[in-house]
Amino acid sequence: STSPDGAHALVTLLEDQGIDVVVAEDVDGVAAAARPDTLILIAQTFFLLDTDGLDRLAGLPGDRLLVAPAARTREQLAPAIRLDGSVRFGGQPGCDLREAVTSGDVQFGISDSYRSDADLPVTRCYDGALVRFTESGRTTTVVGSSDFMTNAGLLGQGSAALAMNLAGTHDRVIWFAPQR
Repeated sequence: STSPDGAHALVTLLEDQGIDVVVAEDVDGVAAAARPDTLILIAQTFFLLDTDGLDRLAGLPGDRLLVAPAARTREQLAPAIRLDGSVRFGGQPGCDLREAVTSGDVQFGISDSYRSDADLPVTRCYDGALVRFTESGRTTTVVGSSDFMTNAGLLGQGSAALAMNLAGTHDRVIWFAPQR
């Protein structure tokens, strides 16, 4: 969408960098496009209520970027990650994750914060507003806010850099933001 809350600008920036962005309308579309060398970006997860759909997404090949996931989505697609409150998402990354370090100082509001509840090593950036872990060969990134990725939010300090760095890690991105 080209509205301020949409992500048309980020999709265009990714495509301008040579990244193949596949917009999936439903879980079937994600499944048809999924490959091991793909990043599956999942946003607007409050519309993902179907257990079968979440099970299908969990079984697909490729890395994951979960953007402001609802509890049910996070529990299914990143089961070792727990909500750890909320933080003012911004400032220096405070971690060694390349995508965050190269983005530098980012200012974009309130975000959920996350932590690991298991022995799984997790990289925490921006006081837990961004976490990443690798398990069974799959890298999953969870970020607690979607604002920095929106058309209006990309204008914030460091926001476009972080959005591009997170969504642009693969040559192919499946963008799944269910509308209902």
